[in-house]
Amino acid sequence: MLAPMPRNLIRTTFTAACMFGAYAAHLLAGDVTVKQFRAAIASKDPTEVNTIKVYISGLGNGIEWAMAPYAHEKKTSPLFCPPEKMPLNLSNYIDLIESAIKADHGGTPDVEDSYIGMWLVLGLTETFPCK
Repeated sequence: MLAPMPRNLIRTTFTAACMFGAYAAHLLAGDVTVKQFRAAIASKDPTEVNTIKVYISGLGNGIEWAMAPYAHEKKTSPLFCPPEKMPLNLSNYIDLIESAIKADHGGTPDVEDSYIGMWLVLGLTETFPCK
């Protein structure tokens, strides 16, 4: 039979779970800004870093799934055409977001308040144009 858990361990575990849930809900409640993205990626808190990575991965996968019907229909062209031999992944998505922001060269006012979803779509369309 297992020994009962000490109350302080239960309280600490519950508090940590609530804090993670609150932070994840904050990110998932709406779009993530460039400012939030940069802060989360640079964070020393692994929970914060992992949460933003999950968000970006979901964002990228969602964009790819939204493009799936265009790959089979020839009526309209897709927004982007990644190479077949290069699967997109979290690392690619982060690089595409950062590259698109750098390539903007100040063209977007208040870039820190803009949303990373927009930058990911821009990065995908500029890096993988359809021919």
